[in-house]
Amino acid sequence: MSQSHQDLFKLVRKSRPSIRLMSIATGLSLASALLLLTYPLFTQLLVDSLGKQGWVHWGWLAAGMIGALVAGTALGGVSSVILARVGQDVSYWLRRTVLDKMIGLPVGFFDSGSTGDRTSRITSDCASISQLASAEAISLVNGIVMLIGSVIILLWLDHSMTLVLMGTLLTAFVCIGPAVAKLESVSREVQERSAELSGLVTQIFSEIRLVKSFAAESYEVERGTRVIQSVKERNYAAAKLRVVLEIIIGVGVAATLVVVLVYGGHRVAIGDMSIGVLTAFILYIFNVVNPLTQIASFIAELQRAKGASSRITAIFQLSDERDSDARGRPPETGVLSFESVSFAYGSTGDERGGMVLKDVSFSIEEGSTLAIVGESGGGKSTILSLIERFYEATEGRITYGGKDIREFDLLTWREMVGYVPQSCAVMPGTMRDNIAYGLRRKATDAEILEAAGKARALDFIKALPAGLDTILSEQGSNISGGQRQRIAIARIFLRDPAILLLDEATSSLDGETEQLVKVAIDSLMEGRTNIVVTHRITTVLNARVICHLHDGRVSALGSHEDLFADKDGGYARLAQVFIKDVVA
Repeated sequence: MSQSHQDLFKLVRKSRPSIRLMSIATGLSLASALLLLTYPLFTQLLVDSLGKQGWVHWGWLAAGMIGALVAGTALGGVSSVILARVGQDVSYWLRRTVLDKMIGLPVGFFDSGSTGDRTSRITSDCASISQLASAEAISLVNGIVMLIGSVIILLWLDHSMTLVLMGTLLTAFVCIGPAVAKLESVSREVQERSAELSGLVTQIFSEIRLVKSFAAESYEVERGTRVIQSVKERNYAAAKLRVVLEIIIGVGVAATLVVVLVYGGHRVAIGDMSIGVLTAFILYIFNVVNPLTQIASFIAELQRAKGASSRITAIFQLSDERDSDARGRPPETGVLSFESVSFAYGSTGDERGGMVLKDVSFSIEEGSTLAIVGESGGGKSTILSLIERFYEATEGRITYGGKDIREFDLLTWREMVGYVPQSCAVMPGTMRDNIAYGLRRKATDAEILEAAGKARALDFIKALPAGLDTILSEQGSNISGGQRQRIAIARIFLRDPAILLLDEATSSLDGETEQLVKVAIDSLMEGRTNIVVTHRITTVLNARVICHLHDGRVSALGSHEDLFADKDGGYARLAQVFIKDVVA
């Protein structure tokens, strides 16, 4: 068994489809197949009895024929409904499990690849596997039973006619083999191009303000058109192959009908076969064609599901950041220290590479503020990411209260850390949901409003028609940047972490809004250990310790007065720029 088959089998087994429902669906499907196998026999007996038997006899045969056809079709329909339930259960388990796994992967996983590709793992790939595990699998069993049963009955009716019929049909299906293989390959390309298109459209719409502000609509339309063209070409190629398959199958069925009618008609003319047997043979042609089509469909779906299972298995094989055995509880207070920390993004498996931090060491006393300054790209924000444990240090360690933070339970550690970035994220949902986002407990409206008041957000929330029930759109586009920032600050007030990380939290705001946010941030920083990435001289002056980074190294560490006194130092030059900006 190939690796892809093993991957597929493991995923289906882990999804645990209902054995009871699968058994019922299989039983109904087999009963349907058996009933549909009998109605051509009833038809044969009815045709052969015409003119020889009375109306009562004909009525019973007609009732048997219609009853077998209706009952077989109805049982098949019920089986399909049950299989749809099983398929949705499998799809639910797969999608939930893949979503849970992907959310638990380190941030480095999301630094590479496209959003559309990751989304297609949850949508298209899971759907392919669930379709195969439910409907296609039972359809295969049903098709095999129908095919074997039809061949046995046909051989019983007339073996020479059966050989003619099967020979003609099999010749047609052998001809479609290469086309089926090519269709499978093209279908996989369609999935890949569709995932690429999904990722591109998601990116364009999420950054629509950037697109419009740079008048890049035509560029994005052109970029999207190239991908859409690729999707169109692949879909067109798949459509042509499907037409070829339909033509071959249609010609094969037509040829079989002609051969059976000519050969059978000759046999009927010379009295070697009854007209009823010839009628049954014609009906059984479709009982043979349909199973062959079902088998071909199963093979094509199997190939898609194998590819999907390989991609999903590759995700499951990645290390989940929650899989750590560390279950320690961090102390409520302590000194946060970097001890000879070096870090390269390449160590987390993404494609950026290069040592970003080099032998960084500093300590932050409990309840004090550390300001991190330096040139763009010097590793300032990376330090915050390491504290959040979005990434792990390549060398050295980060300690809190004297213990390596990797010894702490990850979720418990992150609950102790509050992060306010330059551009704060807002999730689709109510204002209430956004302020209480991520809390493990249920927050009361009184607590939420109190946090909003501390964040200077209460006035604008009360001014909204629905207040806390106001629905925030995707990316919070129906509120201002300053309001989003204050919602993020309210979120931190409600969470009440011991450590606060601020990454240029006011740099993108206008003067009046910045002052409001600054007052809220000053209140938020009280009584916490604060690490601030900033270029604001006022923030730097209020910090007990300043860390100046240059090319990923700590080039200076100390108070503003001490560092500014060294006029040849990098911090002094940077501080002079800060001061000039303020004066200007």
